[in-house]
Amino acid sequence: MSNKITLTTSTLALGALLTGCAHTLPTGIALEETDSFDHRDDIIVSGAIHTENGKTAPGNIRVTVEGETFEGNEETFNGKQAFYKLTADNTADLHGKTYWVTVQAEDPEAEVECFIKDTGITHPTHVSESHGTGSATCRLVHN
Repeated sequence: MSNKITLTTSTLALGALLTGCAHTLPTGIALEETDSFDHRDDIIVSGAIHTENGKTAPGNIRVTVEGETFEGNEETFNGKQAFYKLTADNTADLHGKTYWVTVQAEDPEAEVECFIKDTGITHPTHVSESHGTGSATCRLVHN
């Protein structure tokens, strides 16, 4: 009898531990193309890719939330600075998450820029950017 109680208790404890550590993606999360950072109360991600001679080069931009991917989390673009707004069925669900943005060039020698901004209601409240060769990654903890 004590083996059944121990097994049941262990199973319940493990289930509680796993549930408590599980991350949930906001329902309906998606990337929506936009024109700039000039929007208020949004999370905007952006990337740009340039070759040595200053021309744009193709690549992609990918967003993960708490280390998880979601359908439509990656966009291919021509390298000219592109902007994408994070949306969800309930935008309040975007709060309290950590977002990672990676911009990857097709040319491993291209100069890459990565940006993510929480634009706030009146001014940007959180900004992260990085620059790299071939790829760049930036992170935003959205409170």
